Amino acid sequence: MSLFKHISVVESGMGSEILKKLKIIPNCVYETIFTTYNGSSKPNAAPMGISTPDMEKIVAKIFTSSQTYRNIKEKGCAVINITNDIALFYRTSLDKRSLGEEIFKPSKTVNAPILVSASAYIEVTVDNMRKIDEDRCEVVFSVKDAEIIDSCATPVCRAPNLILESIIHATRIELYNLKGFPEEAKPLVDQVKSFREIISRIAKGTTYEELMEKIWRKIQNA
Repeated sequence: MSLFKHISVVESGMGSEILKKLKIIPNCVYETIFTTYNGSSKPNAAPMGISTPDMEKIVAKIFTSSQTYRNIKEKGCAVINITNDIALFYRTSLDKRSLGEEIFKPSKTVNAPILVSASAYIEVTVDNMRKIDEDRCEVVFSVKDAEIIDSCATPVCRAPNLILESIIHATRIELYNLKGFPEEAKPLVDQVKSFREIISRIAKGTTYEELMEKIWRKIQNA
């Protein structure tokens, strides 16, 4: 059963409730799919990372060359679709020709479409747009409405998988070092180092970063 059907989360004072129910934590980047309309009302879908600094506002750093950016700038709104369908991430980024209009449906409160197959979605409007470098703009959104279709819905976060890979690498690094094969361990150490850098960027100040630092110290002392 939908948890937010026909309820304006803003009017009901539940702007943060949807984020909590989706198990989102502050300052962690989650991978979602944004859907928007262009000036001719043609739907567009594209993967986009989001985060929340305060469990109220949603922030996305969007390339200004993208169709999503142009649509959001013109319409002032979007729908953030939650899905774990990795094939859909591929299609909406690298195989857009495979997308038909039948995968979209109208939203309830904003001028943007929803993905029919989404596990959950959040309808948002733009609060503020700020250029952060030559290529990207930081967009701050307010939640206007939301619906959870699948009670288990939660957005994809890269951090847990990177940590799991790091744990696996750490056990192998320890074994190689014990056997006196440091040259075998080095490529794995380099991979964990790159994972650590990603975690510090997408999950700074979170429990994910704390756990990653523990793994890194273990590897340094192995």
